[in-house]
Amino acid sequence: MSFRTVALFLASISCIAADLNGVWTLNSKDGDGNPVKSELTIRDQAGTLKSRDGNREIKSMKLQGNSVSFEVPWGEGLILVELEASGDTIKGVWKAGEDQGPIDGTRAAATGLTGLWKLSAERPNGSKTNLDLEIKSETVAILRTTEGQSIPLEQVAIGADQISFTVALPQGNIKLQLKFDGGALKGTWATPDSVTGPVEGRR
Repeated sequence: MSFRTVALFLASISCIAADLNGVWTLNSKDGDGNPVKSELTIRDQAGTLKSRDGNREIKSMKLQGNSVSFEVPWGEGLILVELEASGDTIKGVWKAGEDQGPIDGTRAAATGLTGLWKLSAERPNGSKTNLDLEIKSETVAILRTTEGQSIPLEQVAIGADQISFTVALPQGNIKLQLKFDGGALKGTWATPDSVTGPVEGRR
């Protein structure tokens, strides 16, 4: 599988759903009007909710476009949470029987790598493919073609000075590993059959 074939295939892919992955700080009020602060972590199709009472299990999480809904066990019942995101802000409501209240929050920024990076990946024949990598938080990164088409990512891992992720294709996966070095992101791309090349990115 040549990198040129992979690049052309990637350019035809569009990501349907918005990426809500990340850590969200939520503010709400309970049924008595008291302020309640919690932390919602979304990772792919799963999530956890941390509040002053500790971690709570999330059930029936549904992600669709910019919206997410889930249920949280509380006492002998369930609280339904419905949220809609716009960029790095989120708003919605919680519902428990006849009671309900507003929720708003923001997604936490992560590391010094946060921002938009212009990547240039060199193919074995010396030509280059240009891509845009936007690192939004410690768990969220979005890869796009220069035409703005989103490319779905898997196994995203972001550290203080490095990032790695996988692009899953029918022909096989492409693994990118990049590290911050001298004001740039530098690293490699590689396919399962050992086709590889250098990648460099700058803000």
